[in-house]
Amino acid sequence: MRTHTVRRPVANFGTLVVESSDRGLRMVTLEGFDHSSDARLKPGATIKGRHISIKEISAGELVGLAKKGGVNEEPAAAGAAGTALEAADALAMALSGYGSAWDRVRGLPIDEEVLGGGFTCKVLKLLRYVPEGRYVTYGELAKAAGSPRAARAVGSAMASNPLLIVVPCHRVYGAGGRFTGFGGGLDMKAALAGREQIIQ
Repeated sequence: MRTHTVRRPVANFGTLVVESSDRGLRMVTLEGFDHSSDARLKPGATIKGRHISIKEISAGELVGLAKKGGVNEEPAAAGAAGTALEAADALAMALSGYGSAWDRVRGLPIDEEVLGGGFTCKVLKLLRYVPEGRYVTYGELAKAAGSPRAARAVGSAMASNPLLIVVPCHRVYGAGGRFTGFGGGLDMKAALAGREQIIQ
């Protein structure tokens, strides 16, 4: 399988790394995020306690958004290099505070092979419909995916997500808006939430 990788520096977030195949995105991550800042989170920190004004979305609202569509579920048309470049441009703009760039992020094609199968795939696909400036709890995401008692399985699905930001696991929180596990670190999660709070 042919792939193409693009690396792009993004102020305050380190280096954005995007990999795509001819079918779509296979990996998105941030390298070199500065975890030494004074923004480190204490255990039990919440959105409200951090003065981040993003709003919760319910399972019903999320299911409604997914039914309306608006997220690209088609394979890539631009090839591996074109898709990787478009993704790097859109994500760098979104991370730099350009709210309109999130529409481009939702339009990015993904190589569904990297999402796995079964419940994990269902959760990760559904998560793409959580809009910027909003968040969903593990419990509500489990409910939206049709398994209301599977909040822990939602956590496992988040841990397997190879598409940081495109499949926005940074928009998933514990009950009451509590900061919980995130592969990039909770301070990165807070930085991403802070970047999005102005978009509502």
